[in-house]
Amino acid sequence: MKLVLLDHHLQKNIIRKLLDQNGLKFSELKPKNIESNLFMYHMGRLKKLGLVEKKDSMYRLTALGKQYVDRVNLDTIEFRIQPKVITLLALKRSNGQWLLIERKHQPFLNAKGFPSGKVHYSERLEDAAKREMLEKANITGVELALKGNVSLRFIKDGEVVNHILAYVFYGDVPDELAVEHNHKYYFTYWSDVDTIKNDLSFKGNKEILKLIETSKGFFFKELEFTSDY
Repeated sequence: MKLVLLDHHLQKNIIRKLLDQNGLKFSELKPKNIESNLFMYHMGRLKKLGLVEKKDSMYRLTALGKQYVDRVNLDTIEFRIQPKVITLLALKRSNGQWLLIERKHQPFLNAKGFPSGKVHYSERLEDAAKREMLEKANITGVELALKGNVSLRFIKDGEVVNHILAYVFYGDVPDELAVEHNHKYYFTYWSDVDTIKNDLSFKGNKEILKLIETSKGFFFKELEFTSDY
């Protein structure tokens, strides 16, 4: 679904009126104090965006329109801020080294920790993890196991400013597999466990490492931190 942002109150009002209806006539949708030409302009905009259609003299939400309202606040018709969903890679050599990245951009410039990346819409979790493994380290063929799920909430001045849902994938990697992937946004390399435990690591990485090392089955953990930005 292509992200559409409606910024006019008439367009939002049309969508709002169609929320609990299978269809409405033009006269039922148009406010009495609005000129027909102006109203038709905004109705045409919604039709062009593919959110509303006219059939048998009735206006109704299209399939795309129904997808749209499923993602917005029903009172304001504005998109809700949703948690960021990522896969996190915990790849370990038998010599005890972990695959890590050093970030070259904000936020968290120069921070180090496990590679991760957003799950794309419609993507399977394992496929997302394999794609990140290829993109972040140019690694393929490593068997990945979903070890757990962690909810990370970052708070500033009493308000949640970042919320991440991380699906943690673990994989054993041969010692001879060398990785030094220098990207404009990050540097990927092997390092010992102390790097994860120091103050420059991404918040939550130390806790995730402990869960990986101590949990006997699938783990789930909710964590909260003070935001760094």
